[in-house]
Amino acid sequence: MDLGRGFRGDNASISASDILLGLVVVLGAAAFFWLLHYLRNRQDHTQVINNPRKLFAAICKLHRLGVVERALLQKTASANGIKHPGQLFVSPDLLLAQAEKASGRKRAQLKALCDKLFGPLGATG
Repeated sequence: MDLGRGFRGDNASISASDILLGLVVVLGAAAFFWLLHYLRNRQDHTQVINNPRKLFAAICKLHRLGVVERALLQKTASANGIKHPGQLFVSPDLLLAQAEKASGRKRAQLKALCDKLFGPLGATG
């Protein structure tokens, strides 16, 4: 029994069908692993966000904040010299202080936003 006979003579060359088969196998494997990666990330809701703008947008979406509320948070952040408005979600005292300084409609909006985000914490007089 000669195991090497397929590698001699006319059989020693690589045909187009061999290359095509190899490409199909490689592309199929790549597609399979991409699909596994996609499905795993789709189910993983603990995705890390390293962009402050995207993080702010994700937190606002999670809290179901509207455009007016988002703009109010951004204005409050800039009025307090905060570079990234997402920091207000972990510093309720800044938002409360801004609500106390404000008057009229803006004060009511800020207090309502405090109540929505922080519950009883934002309900101070």
